[in-house]
Amino acid sequence: MLKSYGPPTATEYEVLREKLAKGRPPVRTYAASLLAAQPSTVQESIRLWKPILSDDDAQMRLLALQCLAKWRADLFVLVPDLLEQTMHSNPKVRALAIELLAVHGRDDRVVPALLKVVQNDTDPVVRDAASVGLAAQELSRPGDLPVLRVLLKSESVAARMKAVDSLTRLGPAAGPALDDLLAALPKPPATLRIAVLRAIVAVNPDPSEKIVTVFKNVATEQSADDGKVAVEAIDALAKMGEPGFKALVALLKSKLALPATERVCAGISDYGPKADAVIADMYLLARKEPSLRPAVGDAFVKIGGSAVIKLLCETVTDMYFKGNAENVPAEVRRWGIATMGRFDRMALTQKQKDDILTRLELIIARERDNANKAEARKSQLLIRGK
Repeated sequence: MLKSYGPPTATEYEVLREKLAKGRPPVRTYAASLLAAQPSTVQESIRLWKPILSDDDAQMRLLALQCLAKWRADLFVLVPDLLEQTMHSNPKVRALAIELLAVHGRDDRVVPALLKVVQNDTDPVVRDAASVGLAAQELSRPGDLPVLRVLLKSESVAARMKAVDSLTRLGPAAGPALDDLLAALPKPPATLRIAVLRAIVAVNPDPSEKIVTVFKNVATEQSADDGKVAVEAIDALAKMGEPGFKALVALLKSKLALPATERVCAGISDYGPKADAVIADMYLLARKEPSLRPAVGDAFVKIGGSAVIKLLCETVTDMYFKGNAENVPAEVRRWGIATMGRFDRMALTQKQKDDILTRLELIIARERDNANKAEARKSQLLIRGK
């Protein structure tokens, strides 16, 4: 008869161990519950519960795993026993064993076993646990590509994210996984989609027309993620050479959300003088869309060069020479005047400076809006370097 209070004595502890091993089912369950509540060391827990991992009773196995779980970081010696549990008929036993296997870092005994579970287990909870366990195996070698490609199809967002991160680190060595990444791209959430876009760029540094088209299509999406995925696609196009530039030019003429159009302007400006071909379109866009004027102004300053200076200065001052300034909204004129002042950031020749200053003087003389006159004087000071 056991005491009803306090921890068991050494003798009672041995009795409980004996009942756990050989008692009738109700007695074993009772002994197990008492032993599970006792403080122990990792060595004692392994000695006590390891034999139960082979028990015919699934509930007893589950209890043994639960008791061992608090030592999960110290169960390396039990890896073979835990691997055996991944094939048990009870899904709760399989899932908990997989969870315990996942905490030891890279183990080449664990990877193939968990891969088999991901591919073949019929229980979605167990497959999810195996996917997360695989993702925790530090899969960063080119030889891990088959496993990473399987993980990209996992139901677990966390597992897919880990796989994408590993492929990104592998870079061009992960080229065979490109089609898998493209297949994973449409799946939410937005953070994962952004990671997939970055992985595609990393594994395929010389993108084909197909990849450019995929990114261009993503850029036109109207999604509920505040345009973050579209912006990421646009930023990538800005680094894709001639095909990327052509895609950005096409996007400039598309109806996109404001953040996306702003990034298109910034992306086009990354191509420097090549962007001269579309600066007129950018100017017209700024005239129509007040919210885009800052982005277009930034792009003009970044593109630089005589073509931008000529377009903006002539377009703005022509309003006054031709006497139609009053037909252009004052805020549009003010934006053009302010952008002329921002040309001070360019490496202007003295001739260009003189031309801009002369035009600003004309604007001051003919402008009726006092705020615009003040902006023109401010631009003069900037060009003069004051």
